[in-house]
Amino acid sequence: MFRFAAHTYSRLVMIAVLFLCSLEVVWGSGVTAEGYFTVTSFGGTGNPIPRWSSTNQFRVSMSPDGRCSFEVRPAHEQGDVIHLAFDGTDTFFARYREAVVDVNQNIITRKPLEQNVHPGYISSGNYPFVPYEEQKRVHILWLVYGTGKYLHDSATNTMILPWVAGRWSLLAYGFRIEYTLSLDPPYPPQELQFIRDLSFDRPTEESEMERLELDSSSGDSRIADWRKQLQDKKLYWTNGFVAGKLESGNFTNRNGIVIPLSFSFKAFHPRWSRKLHGLRWQYDGVITNLADLPPSEAFRPPIIAPLRIQDSRFRFRDATRAIDGINYVTTNAWPQRDSAEMKRRFQAALGGRDISPRLGYRSARMKRLGVTLGFMLVALSLPVFLLWRAKKGQK
Repeated sequence: MFRFAAHTYSRLVMIAVLFLCSLEVVWGSGVTAEGYFTVTSFGGTGNPIPRWSSTNQFRVSMSPDGRCSFEVRPAHEQGDVIHLAFDGTDTFFARYREAVVDVNQNIITRKPLEQNVHPGYISSGNYPFVPYEEQKRVHILWLVYGTGKYLHDSATNTMILPWVAGRWSLLAYGFRIEYTLSLDPPYPPQELQFIRDLSFDRPTEESEMERLELDSSSGDSRIADWRKQLQDKKLYWTNGFVAGKLESGNFTNRNGIVIPLSFSFKAFHPRWSRKLHGLRWQYDGVITNLADLPPSEAFRPPIIAPLRIQDSRFRFRDATRAIDGINYVTTNAWPQRDSAEMKRRFQAALGGRDISPRLGYRSARMKRLGVTLGFMLVALSLPVFLLWRAKKGQK
């Protein structure tokens, strides 16, 4: 009996050891990296612009299945933290900031985080469609550390420029990508280029403005902006122009995850081609510390203050209507896509009066055409009217 008990005990110990080892594998199956990177903004003269440049601390967490999260803390401003995360299904963004700033990023005043309502954004899939954040810091970190799984799974040869607001600007479209990925998960790019390629342009202005990734037109001013962007693309963004170039180095492997310890990314603008070869932005980063992924990592930004969220997971298009997302404030949790509350909000948006017209460009164009035809009819009928009045006066 004692021999049986001892045998049973040893088996239980072995099972417990295997269980703990399995937990260790789960806990250690990812990596968290910390480091710093600089952002340098260049003006049309080729000189750095300090107001739009920064030094930043960052943290990136990665899992073998492609989930990732990023945190950026600008070194020059206390109480400012930027988050971006991909949870395997959706992409989440949040920025918490004590400073209240104007459009030029000048600080107007400061408030405790809990007294401000901060911007948040959610989009479907593994692409940061966030139209906020003036220096695009988390977008570039995603390009370095998060885009490998995206490219590996899609095998695409084109991608929207991550440092241009793809929801608002047509300058983000029409680029071929050439890249070399690492052979092991999550396949971070060793190098990547965005090259202007006219073959990715659509045949008409109207079809360009109906890209599903774009927010719907909000009137003639938005359409005028898009038309100007398309004209600029024809004039300046010539075929073969390199719009951005990423180079990563010092690759290492931690818990089966390949990660570069240094990177440099440059974004170019063709109108500044004579100054620093058109250099617009430069990002240089280095990782200084690696650690195992903690079990508490949820791959969603923490909610530490009220967030005003623009949720573009609920985009809707049909022949006459367009919804770019639903807006709400949350204070305690990121809402699940399929929750009853989110379904109620979406149905309320579908029944609201603020739905943008699907064919806003066409409607505006037809309106302008109608006004033009009206003027032409008046101009053509005026001589007939004057001749009639003259003959009537002679009688």
